[in-house]
Amino acid sequence: DPASDPDITGSPFNPHICGSSLPGWLVTRENIDLIGSSANPPDGAKVLDTNGHGPGGIAQTITGLQPHAAHTLSFYYARHTSWGTAPMTGEIHANGQTVATLVRTSDQTWDDGYQLAEVPLVSSASGTLTIEIRSTTTDQGGNIAYDDFRLAVAPDTIAAWAARNGVSPDPLANEDRDPFTNGFAFLLGSDPTSADPAFTVTPGTSLLVIPVIGDALTAGFDFTPLTSTDLHTWTPSSTPDSGILSLTDTSAPGIDGSRSYTIDPSSHQLFWSLALTSP
Repeated sequence: DPASDPDITGSPFNPHICGSSLPGWLVTRENIDLIGSSANPPDGAKVLDTNGHGPGGIAQTITGLQPHAAHTLSFYYARHTSWGTAPMTGEIHANGQTVATLVRTSDQTWDDGYQLAEVPLVSSASGTLTIEIRSTTTDQGGNIAYDDFRLAVAPDTIAAWAARNGVSPDPLANEDRDPFTNGFAFLLGSDPTSADPAFTVTPGTSLLVIPVIGDALTAGFDFTPLTSTDLHTWTPSSTPDSGILSLTDTSAPGIDGSRSYTIDPSSHQLFWSLALTSP
């Protein structure tokens, strides 16, 4: 209510919300607008417009979470129908870091329908997560409209794994410079700061055993074994006469296990490699 809340400015018919006037949130920059039925809210009666007098933002801090745990922030978003045709932009921040950049064009207004966004986040070492939604549109009186924010615990992702191990979440990064990138280390459950191999070859049996982490499979990581006799042409293990045969697979999404292969003992010289699939 503009008449009783000192953090609300503007007129009763066009209030600009500042400070702590948005329940559960803190307005961190400038001020914001709440828009009603004209914005076609996907949920409830109003949507958030992060531009008031200028580029605004809102934030809140969630505590008591599991340290370095993966979460998913979801919301619906669309472009304001007014203020010209130039794209409107915004950012999602988590614990002070930019985790998503957003763009809505003149073909993505609330009259054209809202889009669901899902952003992966990782809680801090102390189990806190500060989420901020910011406008980065500086020259328009309206911005992206947001609605129905939700936070859910997500399956373990490479971001959470990297935070626990103190390495980059980039699957292609390789801090220890061993044959396995961080994506492989995540999938195989190996220490990303150690060059020790994650697989084992049993002497005298030609048995190759490769560990596989179920959470990595859930997150979309996997591998394909390849073989070569000359380090020039590589053949998937599923190809007949590849020289390597799959025996068992006790892994599955969400279930840690291992994959075992037997190497053709008649092969005079056989090289093998792993090709990573990442989301």
